[in-house]
Amino acid sequence: MAKNKPLGQELLVDFFTCYEGILSSANLLTEALSSALDAADCEVTEINCQTLDDEIIIYAPGLHTHIILHAYASLGYATINVFTFNIDTRPMAIIRELKHVLGPERIKATSVQRAAFGIDRDMKPRRHTTLTALGRMTRTSKKLKKTGGKLIKVIAKRKKNKKTN
Repeated sequence: MAKNKPLGQELLVDFFTCYEGILSSANLLTEALSSALDAADCEVTEINCQTLDDEIIIYAPGLHTHIILHAYASLGYATINVFTFNIDTRPMAIIRELKHVLGPERIKATSVQRAAFGIDRDMKPRRHTTLTALGRMTRTSKKLKKTGGKLIKVIAKRKKNKKTN
């Protein structure tokens, strides 16, 4: 056993503003997860799906691995937990495949090393957030509208003050 190399990894990923048509279909989500697992060469023993009123939960256990996907179509939000205690499993490959299918505007990923014996920082999560082009455009548009509104108020206030002086 390598003393300074972690044996496992847990990847927690939030997908924001996803395609609603995908998130509302248990069959499409199950197929997407199955394809992502194939692309990552990750073998699971089964894929279970449970559909509730406002949530779809998919659970895929495997040898030293499990993947859990929660989808909320009304929120356009999906969260995925990939746990692996197998060095050969590539959790980022699973996430990349699901990203293409779900089409999120923004992604927030947190990675935690598991069974990192001898490493002081083994439980300190590493976070990474990305924005798609559409997400950047939406955010920039909102900021411009907000700033433009403030600018108009400042100009109007200055004009009013000049008239009263």
